[in-house]
This record gives sequence, structure tokens and C-alpha cells, in this order.
Amino acid sequence: MPAGEPHLGQVDVVAVGVLTESDKAMQEAGKKLLVDSIDVGREYCKYMIGIASGAIPAYIAVLKLGVPDKFVPTGGQYVIWTAPSVLFLLASLAFSTGYFPGKTTIAIDNMTGIADARTAIIRRRRCWSITGVSLFTVGVIVGLCAIFDR
Repeated sequence: MPAGEPHLGQVDVVAVGVLTESDKAMQEAGKKLLVDSIDVGREYCKYMIGIASGAIPAYIAVLKLGVPDKFVPTGGQYVIWTAPSVLFLLASLAFSTGYFPGKTTIAIDNMTGIADARTAIIRRRRCWSITGVSLFTVGVIVGLCAIFDR
């Protein structure tokens, strides 16, 4: 040990005690939060794939009910009427990208690497979820405008 650093490499134990049942429960809750944090984002993306995909036929059905059979839309109306379906499809693709696992290599004995990989997975899923929700929301708004502003 260097002369100027007498405690380098040593650990000072302040207090030792038996874990209470409350402490054990908190540890279990912490473990569950740590492990489930990846699955929550994946399940959300999985759920939203169905919602965004199902919005396409629902929008088309509502649009078809609201438009008379003999009505001939202009070119601009075609674009506005098609935009929500395209946005719903793009939202579904964004959620799909968030659902599938990313490519990464993890060494089981490297705790820092595992923590970094977990953080990267959570960030990636969050990014694709926000993108999907944004596209879906814009699709709903444009769809409502297209339906009610004929």
C-alpha cells in the first residue's frame, strides 16, 4: 500500500444485521423491477402492433360509412384519406421494430456489460414506442379531420 493512502483497497463495515421480512420483500421487489423492466416495453410494443394494425380497417370502414357511394374525391382528398392508413402502418412497423430484440453480445460474467446492454435495450424500445405512439396519434388526428371535414 502506498504510504499516503492507508485505507486504499479496504472496506469499512459500519453495521451488520439480519434482514427483516420487509427488507427481503423490498429486495424481491427490486429484483422483479430490474428483470421485468425489459419485458414491459416488449409487451407494450406487442400490444400496440395489434392496435395500430387494427386501426387501418377500422378507419377505412368508418370512412366508407361516411362517404356516399357516388362521391368522387379530388386528388388532395385521396391523399388526406390515405394518410391515416399509412401513418397507422408506419406506427405498426415502429412498434414491430421495438418488439423484436436488437443484436448485442453479452458476457455473463461482465456485470457492467449486462447493465449497459439492459439500458440500451430499454432505450431502444422506448425510442420506438415513442415513435409509434407519435405516428399513431397523428394518424388518429388526420383521420378524424378527414372524416369530419369532407
